Amino acid sequence: MKSVVALFGSILLALLAGCATSSNQVQPSAKQDALAQNGQAKPYDPDEIICVTERVVGTNIPEKVCRTRGSMDANRDATQIMMQTINNKNALRGN
Repeated sequence: MKSVVALFGSILLALLAGCATSSNQVQPSAKQDALAQNGQAKPYDPDEIICVTERVVGTNIPEKVCRTRGSMDANRDATQIMMQTINNKNALRGN
């Protein structure tokens, strides 16, 4: 019985330790790190595939996500437009 309680306690401790880290930052790939260190910039290529490790909302397990540079730019632009629209509506309502 004591070994079951000890096992349960150690599992609970491991789960809590995993939940304590909540970094949602994107981690650059090794290729991007090498380019940053060398100071070499590549020409813009919208079809270049970029893979990053992201933490999905609702889980602590990072996931490797690969997208084209053009797709990432389009998502960023659409998100900025959406946020500007929301902010403008809130400013008009006085919120």
